[in-house]
Amino acid sequence: MQVTLIIALAFVLAVPALTQVVGGSQNEQDQLDNTSQSPQSVSQVAGALSDNDNNATDEDDDDTETKGEEQLEQGRAKLSSALKCGSKYKLKYGESLLLFSNNNGDQQKCKVKVTGPSASVLAVQCPNFELNPGGCNKEKLVITEDDNGKTIKSKYCTAKWTNNYVAKGNVLQFLHMRKALKGDECSGGYTCEVFPIDANCGMSDVQAPRVIGGQEASEGEYPWMVYHKQGCGGTLIAPQWIVTAAHCYFGLSDPTSFPLTLGKTDLSDNSQDSLVLTPKKVHIHENYNNNNFKNDIALVELNEPVQFSSTIQPMCLALNKNIKRGGKVVATGWGTTKAGTNKYSDILLEVSLDLLSDSKCQNLGNADPSIFICALTQDKDTCQGDSGGPLIAEVGEGQWALVGIVSHGEGCAEVNKPGVYTRVPAYTSWITSKIGSVDC
Repeated sequence: MQVTLIIALAFVLAVPALTQVVGGSQNEQDQLDNTSQSPQSVSQVAGALSDNDNNATDEDDDDTETKGEEQLEQGRAKLSSALKCGSKYKLKYGESLLLFSNNNGDQQKCKVKVTGPSASVLAVQCPNFELNPGGCNKEKLVITEDDNGKTIKSKYCTAKWTNNYVAKGNVLQFLHMRKALKGDECSGGYTCEVFPIDANCGMSDVQAPRVIGGQEASEGEYPWMVYHKQGCGGTLIAPQWIVTAAHCYFGLSDPTSFPLTLGKTDLSDNSQDSLVLTPKKVHIHENYNNNNFKNDIALVELNEPVQFSSTIQPMCLALNKNIKRGGKVVATGWGTTKAGTNKYSDILLEVSLDLLSDSKCQNLGNADPSIFICALTQDKDTCQGDSGGPLIAEVGEGQWALVGIVSHGEGCAEVNKPGVYTRVPAYTSWITSKIGSVDC
């Protein structure tokens, strides 16, 4: 199925990545040579830009999207020599190309063509983007791609750069143009990283948004769901990694002793194809606070990568722009249907919920909107036993992304008492740092 508006940054196995360097001075290249690259091993979702919004930023992104400097600090692989403008580069999965400007003030015109694997799309992150404040007639970066025969040009000037750019295909052309700087003119230049990603995460025919109340999920409807034996949920985000809530493992003397079940909808049905695995290690966020649930996120590392199947598939990580005030989201879990009871469901349950604005989340949920999101729908909610499970939003036809992790709330489905969820886009850098550190 072709996804036309939203493309997913999907998974590749964690292998050492190669970063190629294009542009800049030798001193800049020497500085970059002293860092190391983390592999692109998780999935994100970003809206592909149109001609109408190339110079716009998403007001809903707030300040919680990963800062570019933090992304850059995750490292670049060493490269012995610089690559030149006017060249064409082919990238494999796990490789990235680092583009940056020469800021000596001279006139600049540098064109580079990048091609990824045939089944990939190319993603671009620019942790540094401070072009000449004089506007596009002074300096600009133009990204060109082909969309089914239609040429799309995205033009960026001054400091107008969106958090992520994801192409519709596997070929991008970059053109940096700058007039010679005069006496009092300045340019901070840019640093952009290009890498290929697969576009198949988060794919499923989810039915929950089309029903009035919660219901039992069908087999294989949520192939990223993970059941934690201690009574929590989780989400498969990479072949060897599961994301869940920190409070699910907080205080346990041996968190790796609780098995995980993947690929199952009905826990009582032993005929279903599924995997039961033991964690290798549990990474609880270093700044998790069990009193107020801040940084309520953990990563479960598996002993070996799982093989994907019709009932075991990875979920994409969302960006802040995928979190829409008043938008529909879906929560799933094997938890209770009434507060105060210990009777969990054997069958995975799904429910459609409504997202609150950041201000309402702060007021009604007493939650910091930079790290939490809230959902509130009459007579519907997550409850005990759903902790750590996913809150997902549809970002394309049949494609879903993880916007939240079930964290906490006051009661279940009470009036004006929203469910509070860890805001996943606020922790993209933390997730990638943990996953990337394993093999690098």
